[in-house]
Amino acid sequence: MSEPLIQFRDVGFSYNGDRPVLAECNFALEAGQRVALTGPNGGGKTTLFRVLLGLLEPTRGTVRIYGEPVREGRKHLGYVPQYIEFDREFPIRVWDVA
Repeated sequence: MSEPLIQFRDVGFSYNGDRPVLAECNFALEAGQRVALTGPNGGGKTTLFRVLLGLLEPTRGTVRIYGEPVREGRKHLGYVPQYIEFDREFPIRVWDVA
């Protein structure tokens, strides 16, 4: 069996060591799956995506993309930022956004 496209294993994240925003996140997305992430404002959706993209480092656990660490695997992802702020290290071109 091949590696999942995206995998979160026991991922946690908190800002400044405060109360956790993400705790024990475990999931794997396989090829062909479709997923919707819903929840209330302040529920951790944006934080989860920032961890997935490598914009935030999880305080615990591991994230893999195509079996690779986030910094290498994120080249396989498409990302259209909601705000004009973005990580200039993220491997994306104007053509990819358009």
